[in-house]
Amino acid sequence: MSCVTGREGEFILRMLRSPPRLPDYFRRVSPLLRSTLLLTLATCILIAGVSFSWPRSPEAVTVFAPRHPGGGEGDDNFLASLFHWLPLDYREVLFQGLPLLRYGGEKGEEASGPKSESFWERAVNFLAWIDISDPRSIVMGQVPLLRQVSFTSQDREENKPFPRREVATVNPTPAPPRPPANLSAGEPRVAIFHTHASETFIPLHNTSHIYDEVSGIVQAGQILAEELRKKGIPVLHDQTPHDFAVHREAYSHAAITVAAILEQHPNLELIIDLHRDAPSAGAAESRRITTATVAGEEMAGILFMVGTDGLGLEHPNWRENHRLAQKVSQLMEQMYPGLSRGVRTSRARYNQHLSPRMLLVELGGVENTMEEVTRAAEYLADVLAAIINEERD
Repeated sequence: MSCVTGREGEFILRMLRSPPRLPDYFRRVSPLLRSTLLLTLATCILIAGVSFSWPRSPEAVTVFAPRHPGGGEGDDNFLASLFHWLPLDYREVLFQGLPLLRYGGEKGEEASGPKSESFWERAVNFLAWIDISDPRSIVMGQVPLLRQVSFTSQDREENKPFPRREVATVNPTPAPPRPPANLSAGEPRVAIFHTHASETFIPLHNTSHIYDEVSGIVQAGQILAEELRKKGIPVLHDQTPHDFAVHREAYSHAAITVAAILEQHPNLELIIDLHRDAPSAGAAESRRITTATVAGEEMAGILFMVGTDGLGLEHPNWRENHRLAQKVSQLMEQMYPGLSRGVRTSRARYNQHLSPRMLLVELGGVENTMEEVTRAAEYLADVLAAIINEERD
């Protein structure tokens, strides 16, 4: 009696005539086993890609086995032989984990690891748009707006090397400046200085700050000083730059200049810190804010800033500075309606604690022309002369 049925016999004969094809075999394999096989195959391909794309390190002595006295390697050390065979640069493995270590070497030293064409960097860059060799790209990936900022061309006033000319002399140590060379005949009644001597006007120099020429605001100070002298008022115009080295330390340096001026000329009736404004707005709006129209003629508007003790710095008499600024602004409005932009207080003290007779004047803005600034400076001289002569009488 046969143990094989007719249907089973036919199946065996069919299998013997034509062996099973590979697709038929995979269809008979369970889904779990099929997934495991595919995952194993993908892992092998990935490891092969890493091995072939990773740069090989130069020949070196392995750290896992010391040299033999004869100078050869320890061939009997299996672990050392294994690591010597692997195409890995262990310094580069550390760099991949800590990218900032690439920048820890001396200047001019090139990183010995894979460049932008390495397998891992290409993979991460493709998947996450991140350059793992540049930490800034990781930050920009979280704050996309930073991609619009150019880090290489950004101007940093505190780090830029500035050429010097006779217009400005920077004192590297906080020593009192030498007496200015342009003193008027007789004891000065007015002193003009510039905390930010680099401030200029874009129509004049095509930039907002300039360091190798006489800036627009210093030229405005020269015009103001000359107009006051024409009215018989001796003026000291100090052009010492205070913001050329480190911009944020300008007021600290200017305080030394003001203290030296007051020590040499204690009877000054007015001390003017002359600036130009720079509103946080577009060019057209900035110009609109800082431009005045007086008797149908456009000129630079004038704003008076008054410092207070709002930041906790000692300035108990700031209201005297405020009263003086209000007095000048009100008289300006009477003499030249529309020229004054008013009086504004600030939490900072702007060195005005050094004298109750100090004014911080914003003459025009960064978008005003030099012609507009000149007209405003001439009118400002008329107002200041009226104030000084009124108080002297």
